[in-house]
Parts: sequence; C-alpha cells; structure tokens
Amino acid sequence: TEGLNPYMARSVCFEAGLNKKQTLSVSKTLVSLYNSFYTLDARLFEVNPLAITKNEQVCAIGCLCNIDEEALFRHPELTKIVEYGEDRSLGAMTDRERKVVEADQAAPGSGAVRYTEFEGGEIAFGIIGGGASLTAMDAIYRLGMQPANYCDLGPGKGARAKIEALFEAILTKPGIRAFITGANIAGAADISWIPGLIKEMLAKHDIDPTKIPVVARWAGMGDENIREEFESMPGIHFFGAEISIEKAGEKIVELIHAKNQGGN
Repeated sequence: TEGLNPYMARSVCFEAGLNKKQTLSVSKTLVSLYNSFYTLDARLFEVNPLAITKNEQVCAIGCLCNIDEEALFRHPELTKIVEYGEDRSLGAMTDRERKVVEADQAAPGSGAVRYTEFEGGEIAFGIIGGGASLTAMDAIYRLGMQPANYCDLGPGKGARAKIEALFEAILTKPGIRAFITGANIAGAADISWIPGLIKEMLAKHDIDPTKIPVVARWAGMGDENIREEFESMPGIHFFGAEISIEKAGEKIVELIHAKNQGGN
C-alpha cells in the first residue's frame, strides 16, 4: 500500500554496508526500480549486476524486465518493444529460441515447450522434464563439461509439432559434439513416435550416432516399445529404468572422453 519510500530504500542500503554517498545513489535506483516494476505491471524487474564505479557512481550493467502479458492492454507504448517468450532467456532470444516460442504459441493448450540456449556447450540436450534435465545437467557440469541448452515440455496432446521444433533447435546449434535425450514418463501419453522422430532429425542434420556419442534414457509407461525402437538404431546407447537420469548424464561424458581417446 505504501510502495517503496526513499527512507525504506536508504535503510536497506545502510544494512547492506554502503557508505553515505553510495547509499544516496543506490537508494534512488531502488526507488526507481520499484516504481517501474509497479507502474508497468511487471512480473520481474532485475538489475544484475548493479556496479559502483571507482568514483562511486552507480551503474546498472545488466537489466531484465518481464512484463505480465495479460496487462499489456494497459501499456500500448510497450507493445513494440516487448517480445513474447523473452522471459525464458537472460538476453535477446536467438533465432532457435524464437522459433521454439513461435511453435509454442501456434498450438496453445498442447503442452508448453521451452528451449533456452547457453553460450558454448558441447552436448546437445534433449531431456524432457525440468527436474530430470537439471539432474542430468548437474552430472555433466560436475564432470567438467557443459550442455548446449536447456529444454522442457509440459504435458498435452498434439504436441508433435512443438517437439519437432524443439529438436530442430537442439540439434542445429553450432559446436555440438554429442547428444543426450530422455525423460521419466509419468503419464499415459502416447510417446511411441518420439524415437522415430529423433531418428529422422538425426538423419536430417547428418548426425551419425556411430560417429558421435548419442545417449537415450527413457523410462516409464510404454518404454518397452521405445527401447525396441532405439536399440534398432546403430550407435545409440539406450538405457531404461535400469540407470538413473544422473547416470545417463555421466555416461554421455564418459563416451565423449572415450571418443577423444580414439575409442568407439
């Protein structure tokens, strides 16, 4: 009801250990930040980092603003500068990220698809499910390698076009040296077509599993058929529930190291 008053902002700055000159500048920034957040109906207004220069000037090095799209009708001045989907990345979207967002928007209600690209990264990452993705990523980072992207797909019927767009983005990022895919399937959705789609996408982009490491770890309802499909593809290392998602992440790193040493 009060908003962020200057005296409140100064109190925050003093508690943070800033000196008097810094406090005056930073408190003004905090009040402006709050007022902008409130006035624009934002979901997020973030300055990271907020730097203090040698002459104690305050400088916002990086800024991120996420506007509630349901409130845009109140802010016609923003319609030309707000881009749907940018809240899923930490900067301007790449062409691949934008295409996935477009596919997501084209079929609302059929499962939300997300793709976030990382700078660098050598492992194309197609594990579906937020928790499963992060678990495999932790294993990969811990072993000194980096995924090229993050992805997720919410449940819903009719999501094939979205998954095609997702794997198109995943497999076309430059610099990938390996590919890992998988999921823990908890629902009863028909996913038997996914191995065939992955096979098509690998062939389309000249990714030969006999030449670069490919790990598929799928477990859940109907995984017997999925196992049969994947195991019919030469070169793909398939695993089901016999290993964890974390172990699958470790396996792809192991295969990359073996490839670097001249193994198969």
